Amino acid sequence: MRPITAYRRINKLLWLNRLPKATFMFTDNTTMPNALGVTLDNDGVFEKPVIVLNVRYRRWGKTLVHEMIHIAEPTLRHGRTFEALVNLYWKIVKTEVKGFNTK
Repeated sequence: MRPITAYRRINKLLWLNRLPKATFMFTDNTTMPNALGVTLDNDGVFEKPVIVLNVRYRRWGKTLVHEMIHIAEPTLRHGRTFEALVNLYWKIVKTEVKGFNTK
């Protein structure tokens, strides 16, 4: 499954299609060596969120959920609450979204 398809399905499942459409970009480890993904959203430059995924990591599903939470909750900082939410939503996605590589 492609990330854009997964984004649509997860958005429908968890946020009832309330998240805006996103643009996806892929980069490699030489460009983004210390991150699995990043979301560019709240700086006033972009009309819609841009999710950048590191192609080195083939298991991008949980990273996508992580980035979607950044879009849904832009003021929620990383920490225990954020990680608990990522883990809860990832568990739901693995169970409910068919055809998703969740290994």
